[in-house]
Amino acid sequence: MEIYNPKTNVWKNGPSLKVARSGLAAVTGPDGTIYAIGGGILDVVGEDFGAVYGTLEAYSPTTNRWTTLAPMPTPRFGLSAVVGTDGRIYAIGGENAAGTELRTVEAYTPSSNTWTTEAPMPSGYAFGAGIRDRQGHIDYVGLKTYQYSISTNTWTTLAPSPNVVAGVGGARGPDGRLYVVGGMNTYGMETNAAEAYNPTSNTWSSIASMPEAAFGIAAARGTDGRIYVIDGGANYGESCCAVPLSIVQVLTV
Repeated sequence: MEIYNPKTNVWKNGPSLKVARSGLAAVTGPDGTIYAIGGGILDVVGEDFGAVYGTLEAYSPTTNRWTTLAPMPTPRFGLSAVVGTDGRIYAIGGENAAGTELRTVEAYTPSSNTWTTEAPMPSGYAFGAGIRDRQGHIDYVGLKTYQYSISTNTWTTLAPSPNVVAGVGGARGPDGRLYVVGGMNTYGMETNAAEAYNPTSNTWSSIASMPEAAFGIAAARGTDGRIYVIDGGANYGESCCAVPLSIVQVLTV
């Protein structure tokens, strides 16, 4: 675990997770706690997951410690996690140990440390981007784009992204649009493409490309309104993340 301070542009080491893993989801809860969900361990070949976990750990910035909580019912990697307007954390999609892309949606309630099963996505997917829009819906962007309504526990299909396939990062901008960056394109190579989705008009538009192409990235909006993109790996088409990247790219909306 590494902690970045945008004000000073400095990184520092934090306490390690109790369970080492890749392909997990991380999200900040309403109380400021950071939750690390699911993931797995690569086998010796480095391309498939030899073990998949439902592990849930919580990090407190106040105590600088990780604690282990109730595990997710369905172990998976490549999932997305989004905090809903109801305060619950929604774990969406991912793959199981057999490599099957899942439709599974499970919600975690921090106050009771319990999980519930919610309506599944229309189709299974992994390594997409889950983002909560300004209207309170949860939008999932992958090869297709879906929207989840917490109040009705239903999914609807939205306009698909022109370029997204997998391994993207996504965040909501201060203008209300959803920004999706990087990932893998239809040719199986990492891309530097960046797109913005307008929930009001259900339309996509291309924006300035990232300086560096990457797959398996994370994106988050900072308190300054900018979107920070933390790169994962390159050369995915030849070998999964053969060249790990340690680049932070910043999008000013």
